[in-house]
Amino acid sequence: MDNLKEQICKNIDAHQSMLLEVASEIWNNPEIGYREFKTAAQVKRVFENLKIPFKDNIAITGCRAVLDTGKPGPTIALLGELDALYLPSHTAADKETGAVHVCGHHLQIASLLGAATALSESNIKDYLTGRIVFISVPSEEFGMDLNRAALKRDGKIEFFGGKQEMISLGVFDDVDAAIMVHSGNEYHYPASYNGFVSKKIIFRGKASHAGLSPELGVNALNAANIALNAINAQRETFRDEDNVRVHGIIVNGGGAVNIIPDTVEMEVQIRAGTIAAITDAAAKIDRSVLAGAMAMGAAVEIETIPGYMPLRNNDAIAKLYEQNLNMLNSKACLKKTGHRASSTDMGDLSCIIPILHAYSCGVEGNFHSCDFRVADMVKACIEPAKLMAMTAVDLLRTNKIARDYEFMGKEKYLESIRAFANKKEFKYQD
Repeated sequence: MDNLKEQICKNIDAHQSMLLEVASEIWNNPEIGYREFKTAAQVKRVFENLKIPFKDNIAITGCRAVLDTGKPGPTIALLGELDALYLPSHTAADKETGAVHVCGHHLQIASLLGAATALSESNIKDYLTGRIVFISVPSEEFGMDLNRAALKRDGKIEFFGGKQEMISLGVFDDVDAAIMVHSGNEYHYPASYNGFVSKKIIFRGKASHAGLSPELGVNALNAANIALNAINAQRETFRDEDNVRVHGIIVNGGGAVNIIPDTVEMEVQIRAGTIAAITDAAAKIDRSVLAGAMAMGAAVEIETIPGYMPLRNNDAIAKLYEQNLNMLNSKACLKKTGHRASSTDMGDLSCIIPILHAYSCGVEGNFHSCDFRVADMVKACIEPAKLMAMTAVDLLRTNKIARDYEFMGKEKYLESIRAFANKKEFKYQD
């Protein structure tokens, strides 16, 4: 390890107690996407103390701090995510909101602030060129809740994903590469991730007394059940190599058991490894939904909402990251794993610039589950801060980052993601 990286690690170690306190404070105050006001305040306090210039309230709660060396060079972004998940059955969930950090975003933010703390020291900055931007991102955990829907309706956001929103606002226009480290239980980085679209589906039937005159009603719940069965029948049409995942829930199944349901709402996510596969699967889900409505003589509205783009990690950045990991732990191995069927809006960022979305150690249990817990805060929080900072230094020293696939560019990306959005309405009632 060279002297510069050694000093970076010492700086982070010297602030370990502060960073762990930040992580704990965020864990104890979990907030859902685009509502992360307390968490955003924590981030701003640290940037203010470090005297790093920043702009806040980006995409509602996001923040972008810029460490400019004053010397020409690339611009490298380090990222952390602000939001928690809704999982009220977890023992640590907020009693009022049901939010809890079972994806480890509290660790990410603390790691981001640790990297900022280390790199902002004058004895480090003097030896760097270019710029490092530290970006705290809202709303990575996609959701179509009432708050996000209201923000979109009122024109305060366009996208439900924070990185999507920040891309559209120009936050990444000057960025050459980006790194984020996710909490995990082994050192690895997936080759790729699924992308997805979401659908909000409303079946509209006709209410009637369920005992006296059910024949006079049009049962919207039966239409939804037929649609779900038709969706399940489509699964054999999906190619294995496309990694298609379709999962849906009924969010409103009727108001009273003795009334034929006249309004039933569903939400469905369609994931796949390519844009073409997402488009194909989404069309089959639409057909299935229409079949349910047609069978019962119901009306149906299908609103398709852009989710996230498929992700591709950059091997060149991963190689630098792995070298730094070996400096910290000679026995550690960064595995390149295969395709991952989950989704993240880092995929959207990978459409326009090289990115690394790697996983750390220190977590036990499963993500998005009640058994999620942090077993080793140093490995889960402090070590990623060092790795992000050290890899950022390497990228600032690199004249050109190898690109292993063709990027869309911002305008083509926005055109592609917006093309998913549409709303259809069909009426089959007599």
